[in-house]
This record gives sequence, structure tokens and C-alpha cells, in this order.
Amino acid sequence: MSWQTIVKEKNLSIAEIYFSKITNNLRIEAEFYTTATTSTGLVKGADIIRFSQYGTSKGLNENNIGHPVLRLNEFELSFSGHPAKYCDLLSESEFDSLKLKKNDVLICRTNGNPKYVGKAALVMEASDYAFASYLFRLSTNEKIRSATLVAYLNSRVGRLEIEKYSIVSNQANFSPAKFREITVPLFVKDFEDRIEEIFGRSWSAHKFAQKAYKEAEQLLLEETNLEGDKNTYETISVRNLGDVVAENRFDAEYWQPKFDPLIKKLGENGQRLGSQCKVVKSGAMEYDPNGCFKVLKTKQLKNRFIDNKGSIDKTNKGTEIENGDLLFASMGVGSLGKIDIFYSDLYEGQYVIDSTLFLLKELKGITPECLLTLLRLKPYQELIYRYIVGSSGIISISKDNFENLPIPVISNLVQKNVTDLVREYHLEQAEAERLLEKTKRAVEIYIEKDEKEALKYLET
Repeated sequence: MSWQTIVKEKNLSIAEIYFSKITNNLRIEAEFYTTATTSTGLVKGADIIRFSQYGTSKGLNENNIGHPVLRLNEFELSFSGHPAKYCDLLSESEFDSLKLKKNDVLICRTNGNPKYVGKAALVMEASDYAFASYLFRLSTNEKIRSATLVAYLNSRVGRLEIEKYSIVSNQANFSPAKFREITVPLFVKDFEDRIEEIFGRSWSAHKFAQKAYKEAEQLLLEETNLEGDKNTYETISVRNLGDVVAENRFDAEYWQPKFDPLIKKLGENGQRLGSQCKVVKSGAMEYDPNGCFKVLKTKQLKNRFIDNKGSIDKTNKGTEIENGDLLFASMGVGSLGKIDIFYSDLYEGQYVIDSTLFLLKELKGITPECLLTLLRLKPYQELIYRYIVGSSGIISISKDNFENLPIPVISNLVQKNVTDLVREYHLEQAEAERLLEKTKRAVEIYIEKDEKEALKYLET
């Protein structure tokens, strides 16, 4: 029996490649040549680029000093977001050269997680933001529009091309040079018009959602009297040894003076978090690919929404997440303190938490949306980090310390208004995400079938 017959009978994915092609590409791994990564595009990435540029590699700070610099962390859906870090080492000319312009495409160049490398975001409005060196930006020429390119790169087919040309070692890398090698399909004008229009609708929904959430935050800042707190406190703290021993905390960070007025302010006429809800911590998780529960982990908490796309582990047991429950990341550098709300109508299937999350259930005296927004406020995030333990990237907050966080009393009217705004935020954000997913699927249909089917899908 020939190998061709075996391939046909077993429905195997096999690619037959000439040796000369292998030596020309200097790529010998099988994954590079599998049929699954062969697209039907007409041009190379080099043919659609007007220009490309690396971001700044100069040091960043969290003190709002200098110019804002966008990172991968601030990508919001398929859009560029708002920087959380700044750089005071950029000259004015350097900053001007790195300012984001409308229709720029930002692409993740390098990351420890290969799935993030090649992720693309569209700049919808010109911004006085620079961007970091592990991103690069490019401007497209007349052969393809920026929105269509972003939809393609973030689609399943685009991901195959990116993964095919990425270099993976300790860090995965997808440079502008590698972008020039990928295959990019060309699309008809009518299709690109529709993709661009849907991106615009998604952007409008996203902006509306952001506005609603900011209003909710502002209401709570005013209600809790935390608005305008600039953290202008002394940098030296003198403590009684008895207090240090009683708290069993000998690290200087724990006793920073900025926490004293914060704890006093939050504790006035207030209560503890543990008295307002049930905090549940999951035990060790045994995964089962055939399990009936999907497992949500810290990595699924993404910039104020739960990312349940892609590969998710399964199990047959665990603490089930119910509608209105809050998920809190209890460990991990860069992750601890993230929190989100679970709306059952937005996520298909049954979910449980893993051991990196706390589940906040059975709330009383405060709505889930109000507690969610409260714990995301900067003063609360700083207070949460006061109680961390651990080092070398493995940090956490204990369940006891978390339950002991002070929670102020919030009026019913403010709670109602905050709840309405946060729900509105999630609905609009879900719509923005749905529209972007539609553009990605349309690109896949265009490539795998034809433009007629793709346009028909976009009209549904």
C-alpha cells in the first residue's frame, strides 16, 4: 500500500515539499510545511506595507512622568487602548516620531506566550501615545485596508500564517521582517467596505461601554470620598515594634504611610469584605478533557471582561460559577487584583474556578457590580497589594487578608446607578466583541469559500 493511499484512507494532513524549497527557506521543521498553514492569499506581507516601525525600548514608569507608552497589556479587543505606563527618557522628537496615527496597525512582536505574538490592534483615532519596543506598527498601502488586515491577522487563518513564520525559543518573535514573508489575501472593495463599517460600529459600542464604566467609577469615587486622593504622603514611616509583631509584617512596603488615611477613610461606618459576601477558594484541580465543566483561570481575566475564547481546560468537579458571582485573581505578578463579574447569559456552558482565583458569592448589602467597581479603584488595588506575600514572581494574597478588606457603606441610589452603568458596559462590550468576531469569521469564509459567501455572512 502506498503512502498516498494511507494518507487518503486515514484523512491525514500531509504536505509533500521539494528539497530545493526547504534549502531555500532554511526551515526544516514539519510544521512550517503542513497544508494547514498554507493559505490562498495572493501577495506577501512586503507587498502591502507602506512603512513599519519598532517602538521604544527605553525604561517605563508608573508615576505618570513623561510621555504615555502603549503596551500589549493595553490592547482592548482589536483596538489600541490607554497606556498605564510612561517614559521620561524620550526626547520630543523621538516622541513625535512614535505618536500613534489613525489607521496604524499595532502588532505584538515578542512575548513569552506564542499565542500573543502577532496579535494585532487597530488605531481608530490619532493619539498622543508612543508604543513599546515589543510592539511594531505598520501602515498599509492601497492594496489592503488596515481594518481588513487586523481582522485577517486575528482570524484563525491569519494566526496560522503568523505561527508559521514566528521564531520560537525562550521568547516567541514575529518581527517586521517575518511579517514581510507571510501570505496576505487581497479582498474586493465591497467586502473591505463592510469590514471597515463593522469595525466602526464595534468601536462605537466599545467607546460607549468605556464611558459608562468611567461614570460608574466616578460615582463611587465621590460616594467613598476617595476622589482627588493624590497619594501625597510622607515617605518615611515610624512604627511601634508591638504593632509590627502583632501584624507579623516586617517589610517596609506594608507600613507605607499612604495606607493609614486610606484604611481610616474606608473603615469609617463600614464593614469587612468577609461580612458582605462568601469568599470561596478552589482546591487542587484535576483536569479531564471530557469533563462537563470549563475551568476559568486568572489568564482569562482580560481588561474588564472574561476571555472564554480558545482552548479552555475541562474538569468533572469544582466550585461552580453562578450568575452574578465575582472572580478575583489571588496570585501572580501582573495578575493579582484582577476582578470580573460572571454573567451566565454571556458565556455558554458551565464553569468552575481554578486555585488561582477567589469566587465571591452570596453578596449582601452591596450589588456585585458595585463591589466589582469598588475593588478595581486604584486605592483598593494599592490596598490589596499591601497584603501580598511571596517573591520571585509567585505572589499571592491570603483568603483571611482579602476577607478583612474594609468596605464602606454605599447608598442604595448610588448602588443602583453604578449597577445599571456596569451592566450597560458589559452589554456594549459584548456587542463590540461580537462584531469583531464576525469580521474574523467573514475573512475565513472569504478565504475558504468565496467573496459571495463572505458578504452574505456579513449581511446576517
